[in-house]
Amino acid sequence: MRFYKYAGNYRLTIGRYRLDKVAVSSELQNTFTRTWGEIYADTDAAVHVAGIAEVGEILLVVGTTNGTSTVFGGSGSITGAGTLDGFISKFDKETGHPYGASSSVESISRRIQSVDSGHDWIADMCSSPVDPDHIYIVGATGGRLAEVVDNDGKTGNVDAFVMKINVSTLNATWTRQLDAHSDDKTATLARGISCV
Repeated sequence: MRFYKYAGNYRLTIGRYRLDKVAVSSELQNTFTRTWGEIYADTDAAVHVAGIAEVGEILLVVGTTNGTSTVFGGSGSITGAGTLDGFISKFDKETGHPYGASSSVESISRRIQSVDSGHDWIADMCSSPVDPDHIYIVGATGGRLAEVVDNDGKTGNVDAFVMKINVSTLNATWTRQLDAHSDDKTATLARGISCV
């Protein structure tokens, strides 16, 4: 995952567009009409989006941030303030507002972070049409993820990881942290995933 040195702070902008056919002279032309749009930002922090998926009435967005906004999984429990962490956020696909905000059962967002304050990135996600209750995410961590048992934790400089996430609770069903087990502590990265 590459973050450019001279880039500024980024925002998450999501919108819904409708495809309309409009008569122009004697022929029909396609036009896009915006039905809603929302901008989510974090003060003095960058938001890097890695993937988006539609699961039922939910729009799931995953990415990486060093911010603390609750829309990006931030709360008082963020370890290593200022480090990059992955996030999973849920939005209502009809309105663009955080999904489940009024529910005590649904989680609107979740932070993916290591217990030892390493940088954590989400590179991609996918949802399976045969298992709509879960998504899969891949990324890399410079630490040990909380969901990983001690003997399956950090072995390299940067380790890849794969997680299966419950869409309703955003809790990990399982997590695998992977490394090439080389002697020079090189990086192992996961850059993409496909659900078919």
